[in-house]
Amino acid sequence: MHKSGFGSIGHIRRKRGITQQALADMVGVTREHLSAIENNRETPSVSLLERIASVLGVTVAELIGEAGTEQAAALERGRQERTA
Repeated sequence: MHKSGFGSIGHIRRKRGITQQALADMVGVTREHLSAIENNRETPSVSLLERIASVLGVTVAELIGEAGTEQAAALERGRQERTA
């Protein structure tokens, strides 16, 4: 179980063998910004969450974790409606 917030991004990233710098480059942010998100010092935009999820091969809901289950479900519904 992960702490609330966005710590699961770092966990998933490490499981995939991706460095912070590599993920930051792939999603168009600085390594420092990504580190701040992973350590819950900054909150990512929805579009950044979607880019991170896409690169890591997970859903936005998985990135948010149980602390944001309702928010994640709403984000996923909105994403699905936009692609339908």
